[in-house]
Amino acid sequence: MLLPKESKGSNLTMTTAELIIHLGSADGEVVWWAESPDAPGFTAAAPSLAELRQLAVVALQDLLTPQVEIVERLEGGDVHRSDEGWDARVVTAQAVPC
Repeated sequence: MLLPKESKGSNLTMTTAELIIHLGSADGEVVWWAESPDAPGFTAAAPSLAELRQLAVVALQDLLTPQVEIVERLEGGDVHRSDEGWDARVVTAQAVPC
């Protein structure tokens, strides 16, 4: 469900969408993929976490609204998240077969 939230310093309402990130494996290759309960049927996949995040954010902005704020969550694992985003070097998720 998209959650409206007031944008600071503006009369615009910003929408928040959840992006659930998964780590899997297929044919011996690591696969990062994502889904969003706020965009039914939406999935994205990429060979690296950085590429997945970039692809998914752009796609969700196109699908929902350019002003959407993406709230990311790693399913089945734990990562360090700073203001700059995920630090893939400390991902502790286990890859699962797709």
